[in-house]
Parts: sequence; structure tokens; C-alpha cells
Amino acid sequence: ELARLQQAVLHDSAAALSTLEQAATAVRDPEDAALLLYRAGKLCESALQDSSRARGYWQLAAADYPATVYGRKSAKCCL
Repeated sequence: ELARLQQAVLHDSAAALSTLEQAATAVRDPEDAALLLYRAGKLCESALQDSSRARGYWQLAAADYPATVYGRKSAKCCL
């Protein structure tokens, strides 16, 4: 939620991305970590216009969490 506020209210994409990165390393649930990495990729793609960096987050989610919904969804984004 903090990342959403940083993006939507404060219009600070860099802070939102940093929050997503930190949260992905802090959560214990693989599904949550994969979701956060997926969202980081989407943020890079849309707000930061950095498709290469987005692919990096999706590749990480796909490689580290292949059995999760967002790990599989991230793998499709990497194609």
C-alpha cells in the first residue's frame, strides 16, 4: 500500500520502486514476494519507461518463485 501511495499521491515512482524492492526481500510468503517483484516490473515498464529493468524483475520472480501465480505470470512477461 505504501508503494501505491508513493506512486499515486506523491508521484514518486523511484520511491515506490524502492518500497517494492525492500518489501520483496522482507516478506516470507513466496506468493507475496513474487507479487511485489511483478509489480516492480510493471512500475518500471509503465511509469519509468524502462522495459529492460522491468524484464529483470520479472525474470527474478520467474526464477525464484516459479510455482507461484505471479512467478508464472512474470515468466510470460519475459517472453
